Amino acid sequence: MKQIDRYQALQPSSNTSDYKNLATGEILTTAQIFARYYMGETHVTLQTCIANNGLANWGRLFIVALPVE
Repeated sequence: MKQIDRYQALQPSSNTSDYKNLATGEILTTAQIFARYYMGETHVTLQTCIANNGLANWGRLFIVALPVE
């Protein structure tokens, strides 16, 4: 495994929300999230929602894994 990151969707009901990294406070746009987790070197990205305060899509969890040779 390479990394696990958790983000708060700043506008949970929007598909183009900005996201706040819960560990670092860094704010990323949807385009930046896509580039970070779905482009680049060969890897697998698992993504799911984080529920909070009754909102099922409050945030996102990304798990990035590298292939084993």
